[in-house]
Amino acid sequence: MNSKKKDKRNMLAGPAYEREIINKINAIGIFPTVDRTAKIQPELDAKKLDIIPIDPELFEKFVYKIQAKSSTRVVPYAKLLDELKQHGGIPVIFHKKTNRVENDRFLTEGTYSILNETDFLSIITDLAKYKEGFYELHAYFDSISDEEQPELHKRLMKLGL
Repeated sequence: MNSKKKDKRNMLAGPAYEREIINKINAIGIFPTVDRTAKIQPELDAKKLDIIPIDPELFEKFVYKIQAKSSTRVVPYAKLLDELKQHGGIPVIFHKKTNRVENDRFLTEGTYSILNETDFLSIITDLAKYKEGFYELHAYFDSISDEEQPELHKRLMKLGL
C-alpha cells in the first residue's frame, strides 16, 4: 500500500472507530450525550482525549476519559493511561485490533476496553453496592405510596431494572 493511501486510511479509521464508540455510549441512554472531542474541543483532542460530553458543563459528570485506537499494532496502554490521568476521572482506552488481510483491506480481530486495575475494582465495587441497594429498594417497594409506585416502576424499567 502506498504511503498516501495508508495515511488516508489511518486518518479515516480513527474517527470512524470513535463514532462507533460514541453511538454505543449514547445508545445506553444513561450518560450525558457524547461526541468526538475533535469536533467539540480540539484543544482537548490534542491532549489524547477522544470522546467527551457535548455539554461542557457535564465534562466532570462523565467520569470516563476515553482514548480510542484502531490499530494493527500493540498499543502502549500504560503510557496512554498515564497521559489520560491529567483529565481526572477514570482513564479508558478503547482498542480496535485490526489485521491487514490484503493491500488495503483490514479486518477487526477484536475490540477491547483497557483501564487500570484499581479503576476496574472501583467500578465493580460501586456496581455491587448499587445492586444491593436496588434489592433493598425492591424489598420495600410495597411500602411506597400507590401514587408513586407506577412512576418509580417506569423509571426503573427505563434503566432495565
